[in-house]
Amino acid sequence: MQHRLPGELIQVIEPLVAPEGVVRASGNNLIVRATPQRMREIRGVLDKLDTPPKQLLISVRQGADLSDSERSASISGRVGNDSARIAIPPNQRDDANVILRDGNGNIVRGGVSDSTSSNQNTSTQQVRVLEGRSALIQVGQQRPVVERRVFPSVGRPVVIEQQGVQNITTGFRVLPRVHGQQFTLDISPQQANLRSRPGRFGDQGIVDVQRLNTSVSGPLGQWVDIGGAVQQQSLQSSGIGSTASSQSSTNTSVLIKVEELP
Repeated sequence: MQHRLPGELIQVIEPLVAPEGVVRASGNNLIVRATPQRMREIRGVLDKLDTPPKQLLISVRQGADLSDSERSASISGRVGNDSARIAIPPNQRDDANVILRDGNGNIVRGGVSDSTSSNQNTSTQQVRVLEGRSALIQVGQQRPVVERRVFPSVGRPVVIEQQGVQNITTGFRVLPRVHGQQFTLDISPQQANLRSRPGRFGDQGIVDVQRLNTSVSGPLGQWVDIGGAVQQQSLQSSGIGSTASSQSSTNTSVLIKVEELP
């Protein structure tokens, strides 16, 4: 074979050999045993298939739109007279923007807070690959983490801490094939984002991971949407004189483009 791997063509040649024929791969050679007539047919097929594979440029665009909103309202103060009095203590987030007082020592504080944040993270990666060959590309970072394990014992529990490393990578694995002006692709993209969400309901050091494993086809030279996900979360809490709510949403998408290089 001059251009193709023998293993790629065995399945094509096997139906052409007679029942007593044999075809197998050995290194860069395709070994065939068949009748002279079938051998001529096989040679004609190999002349058409043993051609240089096409050079392809694979582009993968992964995006994530993150939005968070938080709203809280609270009231505190004291009201009453000489016979009875009611007091509502302020909470930790009691940012008063309205204060009412009267001459009898009554005071009422009220406040409302509203915050919204959004973050858009888009990454585009490219890799050159031969048609019919697989390729892998990954970029990212390593994050130190501490794993804590608690073991019961007599008296106080035993806590063991172990240092580790967490890989936060974005990339894809791909296997392309071309048929005329159409491509067929086996692809496994992954995107990981490290974000921090300080706030009443948020946690710090959250790693969002998006994975996809699919086969897709489309026209050469055009972006093709191959998948995505939408995730929404809502939390609420209330107490004496206060209420709070938070909402978060994540919208992810994956697009791919295959171009044939000269």
